[in-house]
Amino acid sequence: MKTLRLIQVTQDDIENGERGDRENCMIARALKRHMPMSFPRVNKGWFATIEVCARTYRPSKEIKERITAFDRRDKVSPFTICFDPKLKTATLGPDLHFIPLWTLFRAKRPRSLGR
Repeated sequence: MKTLRLIQVTQDDIENGERGDRENCMIARALKRHMPMSFPRVNKGWFATIEVCARTYRPSKEIKERITAFDRRDKVSPFTICFDPKLKTATLGPDLHFIPLWTLFRAKRPRSLGR
């Protein structure tokens, strides 16, 4: 079964990515960090694609806008990309920076059968 994959583009990826370089831009750097042997490429233009692990994904409008802003040297904030292998799309994922920490560690205790 194919599952969604969330990749975080960090401030470090944004600051150290190379503008206009499809193999070392902010998204390619994030992909390399999460999947070191992936050899990603990010193509923009009329038929924009993100290629990773021999798969091609179509980025959403929001992802394309962030790539364009990055190449123009506009301010880009860290974000998460959701890769969907079934639909072959790359969309903005949930903002993982604003998930309250207590929700990550809260666990429900199993109820005992005797009570």
